[in-house]
Amino acid sequence: MFLLRVSDIYSRTPFFPAAMFVVLLMSSLFLLPKIEFEHDFRNLRGPSPAADIEGETMKDFGYSFSPTVIMTPNKEDLFQIHQALQAIKDKYGDQSTIGIHHSLNLFSLREYKNKKAILNRIRDKLAKDRDIIEISMGTRRYGILRRLVEIGPFDEKQIPDNLIKRFMAEDQYLVLIFSPADKNFFDVRNIYQLRKEMQELKAQLAESRITVSVLNENLLAAAIMDLVQEKGPQTLGLAMGLVFLILLWDFRSPRLAFKTFLPLFTGLALTGAMMSVFHIKLNFINMVMLPSIVGIMIDHCVYLGHHILDYSRYQTIKSVKETGSAIILSAMTTLAGYASLNIAHHAGVQSIAHVVELGIIICTFCALFMLPVLFEMGAHKSPAYRAYKGLDQEK
Repeated sequence: MFLLRVSDIYSRTPFFPAAMFVVLLMSSLFLLPKIEFEHDFRNLRGPSPAADIEGETMKDFGYSFSPTVIMTPNKEDLFQIHQALQAIKDKYGDQSTIGIHHSLNLFSLREYKNKKAILNRIRDKLAKDRDIIEISMGTRRYGILRRLVEIGPFDEKQIPDNLIKRFMAEDQYLVLIFSPADKNFFDVRNIYQLRKEMQELKAQLAESRITVSVLNENLLAAAIMDLVQEKGPQTLGLAMGLVFLILLWDFRSPRLAFKTFLPLFTGLALTGAMMSVFHIKLNFINMVMLPSIVGIMIDHCVYLGHHILDYSRYQTIKSVKETGSAIILSAMTTLAGYASLNIAHHAGVQSIAHVVELGIIICTFCALFMLPVLFEMGAHKSPAYRAYKGLDQEK
């Protein structure tokens, strides 16, 4: 089946195609840092009317449905917690995930005194422009506004018990933080921003010897995502390292192990380069398939390498012809299995198919065309090789 004359493509010497593959490898390494990562989970799901309704409802409400809870055992610390939250919110501006924040501090005398200067400015404005404001609002509504502005400190003893229960958990006082709707936690970057701000909050409060606990399920998700992003490349590197050690044990030769391993490494680099060029994004789902590509594709290199070694030194092309059809058939069956994931409704599952399909095609190409080049390098200089190829007769 596989009748392609690789020797003709190689122009009777392996150095030209070898140089081509080296150029492709080096170019791919420069493109690897440009691989994009998908941070928005909304782009990883399939059609979901419920999620769409939730998103629209959040926009109408103005805030995310996943509040952050801060707990402290001392009621007197609530004021400083709110002050620290406001300072962090002002620091990050539009990037901040801190929206409104409420607690029993809203009814405290300390909070009233802190807002007293603002209330005095509003009172002066009302008194100065009373006629214009009263005509605009009407006498009744103006009177209600005036009473609200002129109200004195709230008597904390009159706080309803059911309200106190909502802002307490046993002996802990709660601060509820609602993030803006456009800073919802479908986007992983917002989760990272929330974690960053909460870490700064704890650091600021620690200077005043205030201990707090921060609760939000998304902070746990951030830790898991960090683990995937950090350990993903490490897992891929470990898989490649173990594969190379197995090749060393199998071939009993560092040179042969390197020649067998290099097409796989080149294929993975080219796969990453193509992902960068065609904007195929990595995500927390398809990242786990990268080590699988290593295990699947090294088989082709091992089969072909052993077949080449089973023949005499100068019959590399014969090995390619005899095993090439089997390697292509093996790649096609594997490709067919992963291609079936393209019909999945979940975009994250579909992304697995995109990455693996690209990896299988490119790594198979490298195995069939790069590995024979590497095994022929060095052999073409010998008289026996030139006699076998008939190169001396051409002169």
